[in-house]
Amino acid sequence: MSKLTTRRILAASAVAIVAAGASAAPAHAASTPGVSATCAPGESADASIRNPINGNVLIPITADCKRAAPVTAALGDGLLRLFGQEPILRDLNQAIAVGPALPTKASIAGGGITAAIAVTGGEAHSLANVLSLGVAAGLLGGEASANATVLGASVAVATVTGARAEATALPAALAFSTADARGRTTTTTAFGGVTSASSGKGPGNGAICTAAFGTAEVRSGNSVTDSCTSVGFLFQRTQHDDGPIALSVKNPLDVSLVNPFGESLGDLVGVVGSVVDVPDAVHDLLGARMVPRLNSDVVRVVMDPARPRLETDIPAWLRGETRPKGR
Repeated sequence: MSKLTTRRILAASAVAIVAAGASAAPAHAASTPGVSATCAPGESADASIRNPINGNVLIPITADCKRAAPVTAALGDGLLRLFGQEPILRDLNQAIAVGPALPTKASIAGGGITAAIAVTGGEAHSLANVLSLGVAAGLLGGEASANATVLGASVAVATVTGARAEATALPAALAFSTADARGRTTTTTAFGGVTSASSGKGPGNGAICTAAFGTAEVRSGNSVTDSCTSVGFLFQRTQHDDGPIALSVKNPLDVSLVNPFGESLGDLVGVVGSVVDVPDAVHDLLGARMVPRLNSDVVRVVMDPARPRLETDIPAWLRGETRPKGR
């Protein structure tokens, strides 16, 4: 598969999971044997390739929506009708699995707004309770899982074989997880705020915790390359690669917004238009800076094995200097 073809598949997939309404959800489950399966809440679809002699599954291609119910979408669409708008939220609840001829699984569950898309050997699972949002995309063999509870929203994207992304949003939280390299695992949990874990390149890479309680971690194989834990937004524990653990009080006046998806997914936006016609708002969303990051520390205790160090970024911040991440 050429690099351009790969980029186009990923671009189309990214658009599909962020704006699943680009094509209306089917009234009933649909499948094309050996190619794709799509389902709406309460249904399932099976496009698996089977042994023609005994019927055993050789290559599973499935979409499972049996445990999903469009409760939140129905409430939202009802409000849209009251204001004279076209109901669109119900169409967002769907699972899409596109092989072809590769094991591919997608599933959604819960009463929230859920979307899952698995492409070319990927696996995607989304679980969202009432008044919550969960979006998962497992592309080109990646595995993604998005979970959300009431008033939470989670997005998990894995874009290559051997990559795993998990995002869990508890009440009043946003959680983003993006794994775009083989052997990388990103996990994030947020309660009352925003967390992000990204293995991609760009200003938003690594682990970011800006939440009342949050955790984020990026792994390469069995090694942790970046991690953070936040309590009360400002009190954080961080570690980068094999460096020492740092306990810090963040500077609330030094905040920047970063893109949680990294440059690898952001670059795909440029080729989306050659695949499908999507609104400019979708392009903007895929490249949006939506995760707040507290950059500098009022005070920081670095647990160096030789001797703990007490540090501060305030003088440098006042001079307009930026502390290199992981210092």
